[in-house]
Amino acid sequence: MKRITRKELYTQVWEIPMTKLAADYGLSDVGLAKICKKHDIPRPPRGYWVKTQSGKKSLKTPLPRRLSNDVIEIHANLGLEDKPDTRQDAREYEEVLAGPPILVAKALRNPHPLIQKAARVLETSKADENGLLKRRKNCLDVQVSDKSLRRALRIMDALVQGMVLRGFEVFLEEHGTWVHVMGEYLRFGIKEELDSKKVESKKEDLKGYYRFGHSRFESVRVPSGRLCLTILGIRDYSVHAIRQNWHDTATKTLEGQLDGFMRGLVNLIIKKKSHQRKKEERERRQQEWHDQQEEKTRRLLEIREQLETERQRITDLNNDAANLHKSKLIRELINAVEQKHTSSEQVYEPAIDLAAWKKWAHEQANRLDPLTPSPPSILDIETELEEEEKAVQESRNPFSRWSF
Repeated sequence: MKRITRKELYTQVWEIPMTKLAADYGLSDVGLAKICKKHDIPRPPRGYWVKTQSGKKSLKTPLPRRLSNDVIEIHANLGLEDKPDTRQDAREYEEVLAGPPILVAKALRNPHPLIQKAARVLETSKADENGLLKRRKNCLDVQVSDKSLRRALRIMDALVQGMVLRGFEVFLEEHGTWVHVMGEYLRFGIKEELDSKKVESKKEDLKGYYRFGHSRFESVRVPSGRLCLTILGIRDYSVHAIRQNWHDTATKTLEGQLDGFMRGLVNLIIKKKSHQRKKEERERRQQEWHDQQEEKTRRLLEIREQLETERQRITDLNNDAANLHKSKLIRELINAVEQKHTSSEQVYEPAIDLAAWKKWAHEQANRLDPLTPSPPSILDIETELEEEEKAVQESRNPFSRWSF
């Protein structure tokens, strides 16, 4: 929680863009706008900052009068607040940040080796088109003007020394300054903010056209003297909804915000760890759900197979019973025909010789009888015959002219 007077908040709202100011308080710009509306604090209209940066003057809406200068309590949102998520994170948070407050010295004495190297490199660097010293490879992430260089180095030295004191590893890579803490790698740097300024154009009008007074000026970006300390990135993690910038404001300098920067840095890492734990837990539950679904599917398939097996056994049983009954009927027929033939009653006339017919009929009864071995039959080659007929139909005439 932070306490601020209504007048102080009004001043900040008109000096710092809402998105930046809201981040300082751990709020979204919508949340800060609601606080302003509740306390009758006017905000800059749309386009105000664009005009200001281009050098145009814009009138401020006066702060409506009240009998007392209210004190406003601002509570940061849970998603943006520099606090850990769980008790375990809170203990780790406090252990990592344990140490004396980080103070910026008035002069750069006994600087860290990384600061010494950065000073040598940047003091010989040329400024870019915006007046900021060009950073080279294997140098700290420091992008400031020559005028702000010593101050930026003192801030970075205090910060790096504070990190080392707490057991952090600070090192350089080709693409920037990194700190290794709690098993994570995070990049950070300091940069000077730019302002827009109207200057008289140095471009010559070679065509000789008349130029109006306002056409003689152009807008350029110049160093503002305001420094901004930034968390530039963390490996394999998105930093949305977490504060990333600490900068000079009308009410506080960057030198007094280094402990807050350290809290934000460590909180970001803890947020990543918490995010990773939640991700792993989500993946574990998802895998558990998939395993349960696979087990259910396997069990259902097993039951389905048992059902199909049981149905087939019942079908086979019914067929065997029916075939047994048919085989008995065939044997009864054979006996009846034989009796009729013995009594010279030629009622049933087989198509072949009676003895041959009896032998064939007994074989058919045995083939139907599930309790008797089945003798071979010409019907056994029916499947082979169908396959051979199909092959003959599909074969080409080798003597056809289309075969050559």
